[in-house]
Amino acid sequence: MQARINHFAIAAMLSLLAMPCVVAAQHGHDDGHADMLVGGDSAGVGNLLVDYPFGERPVVRVSDSGAPEGLFTAVDPGFDRAEDEPGEGVFELPSGTEISLEIVALDDSIQLTLDNGVDPLAILANPGDDAVIGLISDGECDLEAVEGVCDLGTNTCTVGQVGASCDEDEECDQGQCTAGDIGANCSEDSECSTLSPDIHNHPEFQLLLLAEPDEFAEGDVLFKVTNTDLAGYGESEIYKLTLSNGHLPHAEFEDSADDKEKKARAKCLAAIGKEVRKVTADHYKRMTQCMDALVAAEELGGKEDKVDSRCSLDSSAKGVVGRLDDKLTKAIAKIEKKCGDPTLGASSEPFTLRQINNHLGMATCRTQELVGGLYNGSLGMLEEHFSGECDSSFCDGGINDGMACSDDEDCSAEEDIEEALPCLKMSQAGE
Repeated sequence: MQARINHFAIAAMLSLLAMPCVVAAQHGHDDGHADMLVGGDSAGVGNLLVDYPFGERPVVRVSDSGAPEGLFTAVDPGFDRAEDEPGEGVFELPSGTEISLEIVALDDSIQLTLDNGVDPLAILANPGDDAVIGLISDGECDLEAVEGVCDLGTNTCTVGQVGASCDEDEECDQGQCTAGDIGANCSEDSECSTLSPDIHNHPEFQLLLLAEPDEFAEGDVLFKVTNTDLAGYGESEIYKLTLSNGHLPHAEFEDSADDKEKKARAKCLAAIGKEVRKVTADHYKRMTQCMDALVAAEELGGKEDKVDSRCSLDSSAKGVVGRLDDKLTKAIAKIEKKCGDPTLGASSEPFTLRQINNHLGMATCRTQELVGGLYNGSLGMLEEHFSGECDSSFCDGGINDGMACSDDEDCSAEEDIEEALPCLKMSQAGE
């Protein structure tokens, strides 16, 4: 599988960049995501399944981890146990069932790290790699088992979470285990499990660019869950998640200080939408003009120089690549002007400039993919047009004309085209 990134970076150092998995106890999220719930397709026996909206092409939005450069990570969605929903064909697994995650396929810029809290950190970077997610928990936590009392004079809890800071009695409520480790203090069911590790786990999804981190990147990971303790359940079907750094985080309005800040955030969103429309419309126009000239030259005896000008891969020229660079520069400046409003409290709020760059990269990638789907075979025609031949140790013709060479492959324009138009190949069947 080929990761979809602007410079098709090869993630050769993935195994050296493992980072500890961050476990976040979240079942529902503001962006509508929920944990992937592991259950069975029948009561007692059958096959495992993961209850999650995979049919909606879920995208795991990754964010810049900051170190090392070009590494993007996410810890949502995680895994958890499914509850009985017979009408949906989902059944709860018996307590003690051990569940493992197995990688079926993944793009070369992706890896997962999984820390179940018991076994050594697992790095999943190759097909066939697997690791124990956890066991189906038998614990249950009653979050209101002990009604708390807050001393408003000292703002500390005197009953419940004794000694904790508080402003009202509810903040002092103490959860206790009513199943599993009965009587133990808790804040969620997994803390009451007598089994370890617990199924509730959040692998860290990692997307790596060995290039500039301001570039759009995405890729797919295909996986299945298996019952590694042979409790009678067959493995699940294969599921796919797409990792992407091009999807912007949600622009929060509820936490805005006032109406002025809300309006500023809305203005920022509107500016991004407007500039994306302008960039993609212009890029689609330039791409199709290039392809029309290419088809005319290759199939109808049209002018070759028109292909040279319209399809130029030189960013300093006025061809499709130069025009795109110019439009992106102007779009980013306009977005930054609107989204960097001082009323938002920080530069480029609610998005960072890097996130905006990546989002625009996603927009142009989709445009190239769409054009490639219309002009199937155009990638091969571009390579033929811009490639030269090796003659007397120097390239003759093409964009590498005059370069030293040992064979015709050294004079090929394939890498130049993939670098300039990285997403054109995505929809080129048979290329």
